[in-house]
Amino acid sequence: MPNPFSLHNILDPNLLDNYWHHLEGQHTPSATINRKKASLNQLQSWAKDRGYLNVAPPGLTASA
Repeated sequence: MPNPFSLHNILDPNLLDNYWHHLEGQHTPSATINRKKASLNQLQSWAKDRGYLNVAPPGLTASA
């Protein structure tokens, strides 16, 4: 059974899309969503630089 807390699962583009849509549905301000995306981009870069991720999942760039 895959680890649900692995970086690959946490940074899964489909899971993140669902999360962004959920936040938008909760009327979360776009600035808050963009900060969350930026934090996840930093996590992704950190993990990739240290070899924890083989391939960086797409779809984490913040949109205006």
